[in-house]
Amino acid sequence: MKKGLILFLFFLSIFSGCEKPDKDCDKFPANSPEGLVQWNVLSVVGPTTSLVNQPLTLEVAYPTSSGCDYVSEFVTSKCSSFNVLVKAYGNTIMDSPCTQAAVPKIINFEFTPDAKGQIEFKFINKDNSVIYYSMTIN
Repeated sequence: MKKGLILFLFFLSIFSGCEKPDKDCDKFPANSPEGLVQWNVLSVVGPTTSLVNQPLTLEVAYPTSSGCDYVSEFVTSKCSSFNVLVKAYGNTIMDSPCTQAAVPKIINFEFTPDAKGQIEFKFINKDNSVIYYSMTIN
């Protein structure tokens, strides 16, 4: 019985000392930029490594229904130096001649890491699905 109690207390002390994940990391500010709507992200490509305090650029592809659709800005929510939530926002140009081609477009997402380690970007779509992109910061 004593061994069971000692094991129980041992595991309790181990698990109570573990760092709990930040529950707010999965949440994103509800406010969107004025006059813009959230846009989906199809894919993200870029370098797999970078340096601390050196700007990096990721190429973000997004769907369009015509040449008038565009993403104009990204809104980020930084949970920690290693977990960054990103949403793309844009609009559709009205009363302007545009191509009718529904082809994906690419826009650059720029970011400057502030700590060494493995960073994970989570590009959140309108339906809350996520496009993940990870890289190592040296």
